[in-house]
Amino acid sequence: MKFSAKIMRLCVVRLLFTGFLISGVYAFSPDDIHSYTLENGLRLFVLTDTTSAAVRIELDVYAGYSAQSETTAGFFPLYARLLSLSAGEAEAGADCVRLVRTVAPLAVEETLTGLSAALRPLSVTDGELRTALNAMKAEVTEYASSAAGFINTAIDARVFPDAPWKQESGVYPAIFTAQTVPSARTVLNRVGTEYYTAPNAALFISGNITQEGAVSLAGRTFSGVRSNQPPVYHESQALGSGFGSAARSALPGTASSSASSGAATGPASSSPAPAGSSASAVGPAAAAPARKYILHDAAFSPDMTQIVVQYTDFTRDQADVLAAALNDDRSAFKASLAADKTLGILGAEYINVASAQKRASSRLIIQSLLEKTKTSPCVQAETFLRAVEEASSLSERSLSEAVSLFRSSFFQRQDDSASLMELAAAFFASTGSADWMRLFSRADSLSQFSAAELSTVQRLQKPAVFVLVNSAVYKKRAAEFKKAGYTPVTSANGSWYTQALYKARLTEASLEAEREDVGIESAREAVSRFISGNSADFSGFTLSNAIPVTVKKNPGSQTVALMLTIAGGELLFADKTPGLCTLLADSLALSIRRAIAPEIDCSITAETTASFSRICITCASTDLAECIRGAGFALIYSDITPAMADGIAYDERTQWRLKTGTATFQLLCEAVRTAFSAPYTKLFNDKDDKPASSIEFTRIAAAYPVLLDASRYSLIVSGGLPESVNLQELLETHFGVLVTQKATESKEKSLAVPKLPKKSKSVKLRHLFLTDVSADKAGPRPAILIPTKTFYDPLLYCLPSPDAASTDSALFNALLYELEARLKDACGSEKTVRLDCADDDIPFARLSVSNVVRTSQIDSLYAETVRTLKADIEALLSGEAFSTDGAKPALLVSMENRWLLRTLADSGTAGGQAKLIQTSLARGKDPQLYLKQYQTVNKALPQDYYIIAQAYLDEVPPLRLYSADSKK
Repeated sequence: MKFSAKIMRLCVVRLLFTGFLISGVYAFSPDDIHSYTLENGLRLFVLTDTTSAAVRIELDVYAGYSAQSETTAGFFPLYARLLSLSAGEAEAGADCVRLVRTVAPLAVEETLTGLSAALRPLSVTDGELRTALNAMKAEVTEYASSAAGFINTAIDARVFPDAPWKQESGVYPAIFTAQTVPSARTVLNRVGTEYYTAPNAALFISGNITQEGAVSLAGRTFSGVRSNQPPVYHESQALGSGFGSAARSALPGTASSSASSGAATGPASSSPAPAGSSASAVGPAAAAPARKYILHDAAFSPDMTQIVVQYTDFTRDQADVLAAALNDDRSAFKASLAADKTLGILGAEYINVASAQKRASSRLIIQSLLEKTKTSPCVQAETFLRAVEEASSLSERSLSEAVSLFRSSFFQRQDDSASLMELAAAFFASTGSADWMRLFSRADSLSQFSAAELSTVQRLQKPAVFVLVNSAVYKKRAAEFKKAGYTPVTSANGSWYTQALYKARLTEASLEAEREDVGIESAREAVSRFISGNSADFSGFTLSNAIPVTVKKNPGSQTVALMLTIAGGELLFADKTPGLCTLLADSLALSIRRAIAPEIDCSITAETTASFSRICITCASTDLAECIRGAGFALIYSDITPAMADGIAYDERTQWRLKTGTATFQLLCEAVRTAFSAPYTKLFNDKDDKPASSIEFTRIAAAYPVLLDASRYSLIVSGGLPESVNLQELLETHFGVLVTQKATESKEKSLAVPKLPKKSKSVKLRHLFLTDVSADKAGPRPAILIPTKTFYDPLLYCLPSPDAASTDSALFNALLYELEARLKDACGSEKTVRLDCADDDIPFARLSVSNVVRTSQIDSLYAETVRTLKADIEALLSGEAFSTDGAKPALLVSMENRWLLRTLADSGTAGGQAKLIQTSLARGKDPQLYLKQYQTVNKALPQDYYIIAQAYLDEVPPLRLYSADSKK
């Protein structure tokens, strides 16, 4: 006979053999586990073991299934799944999410750095989130309609009547599958903000590492993680709504976490009484009526009955010792059940007794499979239940053997630091206690029980009983089951969300969500607030030598960016020495780093475009004065030495050679040569070095005075400005001494925007194969050369674009981002589609597709994608742009979202703000151009996009470049 493996699976629960105190010599004691609390609230536990060569590291975040609410069920395991993309493999459990690594001592710091990503904001793209969300939606839907899903959700809804959604099986498909990527990201961000924080996590380190080393490395690697106070993660963590908890009071009797999935999952019980307590600890459940349920479904085998009995009022210790005693295959309990022929149990191995422990709750689960016999399933179930009740007459010998089993098992784990620390982490997760004496002395507590005491407790309890039969079998025996007191459960009323009992809770949850929505500003209001708030933070002044300074304050920020913009760019020397301006700017950036005190932690970047160079210094607000001093000193007093110039030139040439070795860039160079004239085309000569290998130092030295002319400079300061600093006076002191010289002063140079010719070009590409093997080790040449004429080269489309200083440019870019996403979907994963909007180097957009088998195929896909996008926008013109509730059409939301993520993703950082401001100034002489473009995109109507699409988007791009080796 075949029976679903998921249905047959017996609940195998890892017992927490949580210790005892052994007289005599043993490897580790409670005093060997050292506890620390870092400044941000992270708990750290260290166990040094000089006999272990490796180091075991476990990070537990207390954000398991038990933290879920009706509307957030499923998002906690989804968060753990996404976490693996940034922090590595993560295991989602009932009480916590576990990240476990075993590494060599030298890899500890790197590993801790990786694990710390778990307590930082989740970083996933829309694509990654969409993939994970869709996969989980499919799993949730499949599980909800499966036999195993029916069993688990039906049992959980009755064993956890107050909060079945706090179990692994508790996801409400209708809510979860309706989530979009943006709405899911909102929920996940809330989960991360409230639960993935330092005070709501614990770090366990054991093995070949000292206490001091562990504390130092943990403090350094976890110093910048989120440290806001989360919901209390001890006994009351899971009793709230799943987001906080001040808004909703705790649910009495709700378990804080779920056991493993399967036919037996979790009770709703009050906190277990202390170890060794008697029957008086049982509480109200002792007087509760029997809870009997008959689960029937057509998918269940007609030749087999499954029975599950769950006790929910044993204490932790009572459940553990009973499970150990009853689950022994030699026990009298199993022997008597297997010997009863009416039950049809094939053997002791078909009977399972387990203890399921979790924070603030405990269960004893007994289950078995009963073969079809001449006895009815109802009589079999009642016979099995009587045998379970009679099992309360446990012998002292069985009890003693069970305690010995605990003792022996813990002795083995106590001798292994990795195993012991794993046990300590589980103990801390399920109890919320770091009292390691309780961990080590638990077997002594268990030995205090008497068989008579446990028998008394068991007899007073009324367990929940679940009998699983085939629907046809049930119909024949329905009256018999009803007479025996069984309540029928089907897939129609099995899960909690299909029961009338929970309709009020779902309505309450929906109303609460609406109240939360009311409390959150609408998207349009948030955009207005962002724009008006940022506009108010702008100011500026001019130094005595006419250098303009733009200031953008960011209240509350502790970092600040100073950006130096030098007008001229590569066009200054393009005619005779392409690449010279980049070399000068990089040299200045290196001189600034050397001029700033070495103990100052700052980052310095340099970038050169066709018309300007910009150097950005980002540092702590308290170090701003020192960075300004160092930048001014380096600019005026530092020299470019031959060794410095040679090293930078070598690096620049290496990067240029790598870039020109790529087929896509070779196509771009040909596009520039087609659209532009000299000297600009010399900057895109992919066959020559840049800067040239023969460049003389005298040429570099002669060009340096260009960097000393005040007329070329503009300054931007953004971020958290210290109140103690007089910014204008400080900049005047260090940059006001620059003067303007007629020979080197800045003259307005702009790159004329060409009209792209309507043509296609076939370009002969160089196919380079790079290796990291040095020449001396590579040998003279390969032994065999295999010629080929088949190259899956890229193609490049060049698209005319609006003036970058206009708001039309932002709308066009939003269209292009949507076009790129659609073309990616059309081309499939084997091809790479990349879009580059018009920028400071090239004033037209470029779209490339790699691994092209036939160019005609991509041309057709592109034309169809443009046609479909235009049609979708045109379809919006026939209706209202906004619905009656003010919601934007999905297409407009999608385009705005893509534009925002690609354009303003770094607007929250000091360096990102400085770059946005500088780009706005360079393009439109308006530091707030990026804010105006954002406002345009946010308020855009379908007709705005339609006009732009008609003007700039053709189904056949004007300039198309293909590889000469590509097939048509």
